[in-house]
Amino acid sequence: HTTVKVTAVDNLGLAGNTVTRMVEGINPTRFVADASFTRQFDPANFLVMRVGVEHYFTDSFSILGLVGYAPKIEGNVGEPALILDTLAKYSFGDAFVAGGFGGWITSGDSDNKLEDSDFDILAEVGYKVVGEKDGINGSLFIEARLGVDELESVTKYGRYGIGLRVQF
Repeated sequence: HTTVKVTAVDNLGLAGNTVTRMVEGINPTRFVADASFTRQFDPANFLVMRVGVEHYFTDSFSILGLVGYAPKIEGNVGEPALILDTLAKYSFGDAFVAGGFGGWITSGDSDNKLEDSDFDILAEVGYKVVGEKDGINGSLFIEARLGVDELESVTKYGRYGIGLRVQF
């Protein structure tokens, strides 16, 4: 809480009434958690679960820092992964787009591009479906991630997911 004191002054420089009020700002840093079903087309399915923080620099621009885990839930290739992601997010109304970089860290075969650890490029689009911006809210999102050393085959090595993010 902050106390604000305002005194009205007319165009002749004469002071009028003074008003003092307590005001409360919105915390620019919020906790987030998300979960998504992510598919790698050669083939493996993962349940990506992340937690982190989102810091707002303006009403429409924020940075997210997320850490998580992605167990493989089905498929012939790929290994469970530790995830470290950073996203820059731009919101316009209830919709948003985001882009960033992340780590997909596995214990898989480092010579196999379907199982190795990757430094990923991330892209997201989403929409807030429930709640208010300054309260608890939920957003649906679509995310694509691809290792920077795998750009030659987006369809073979890319991971594509749909999920729900909750902001506290």
